[in-house]
Amino acid sequence: MAASLPNVRLFPFHAVSASLPDLRQGSWNDLIAAPASGDKGSSGPDRTAGLILSEPHFLLVEDLLARLRGALPEAPLLGGVVAPSAWGPGQSLRGALFLNSDAHDEGAVGCLMRGPLRFDQLCWQGCRPVGRVVRVTGVEGNAITHLDDLPALLVMQRLFTEMDDSERLLPLQIGLDPTGTGSAFVARNLLGFDTPRLAVQVAVAGVEEGTLLQLHLRDSMWAQQGLRDLVQDYAECLPADVRERPERLGAWLYSCADVAHLEEASLQAIMPSTLLQERVC
Repeated sequence: MAASLPNVRLFPFHAVSASLPDLRQGSWNDLIAAPASGDKGSSGPDRTAGLILSEPHFLLVEDLLARLRGALPEAPLLGGVVAPSAWGPGQSLRGALFLNSDAHDEGAVGCLMRGPLRFDQLCWQGCRPVGRVVRVTGVEGNAITHLDDLPALLVMQRLFTEMDDSERLLPLQIGLDPTGTGSAFVARNLLGFDTPRLAVQVAVAGVEEGTLLQLHLRDSMWAQQGLRDLVQDYAECLPADVRERPERLGAWLYSCADVAHLEEASLQAIMPSTLLQERVC
């Protein structure tokens, strides 16, 4: 995707750790500065946003994102994990990251932007919540040992039996909400069960006590309709001057390979003339 962003400064970077990356142009002070009233010829106040791509084996990507969110709490960050098999025999599982004229096989690359831009972030994870919400009350790393002060495996078995037969046929995910609000569940893979400890292992670096847990199901029909509704609601809330000039709109879609994604035709039907770039992670 190529875009023209007048009066917008770009701060590209390559990161191989969870520390805030060194910026190739400018400094963090330029990004953390208080919002300005807009330069001459700009369409509004300066804002910050970022695009980030990670190599599949960069296990510190969540820690890096947490650092970036801490430094830029109001900035939307969008991206995904690049596909493997970019380097040929011997490195078939590694992905390729391109930054200007350089190619990297580890870490993450990104570009932070600051200027008169509007960068809206829509997220629909494609997994349908099902059953009761319980609270994590015991953990050891990524192993959940207790839910609501009961052995986690026993609680999971009970939640599974409460599902109907059609729901049991769908792929199972574990929804975790570390905020404890019940409104920010992220679907994680279920790695397995530790029977001796009656624990449940989840594909995440670590789980904190107090995190809410709810079972989620991969439901493609539900996901497609929910994503269409989300984009439709967003399109209807756009300012009139933006709706009247759709050539000013661009969309960058990242979809998980395991869930249904919004086809280009569906998005163009909702937001005609929008420049679209789509990738599957």
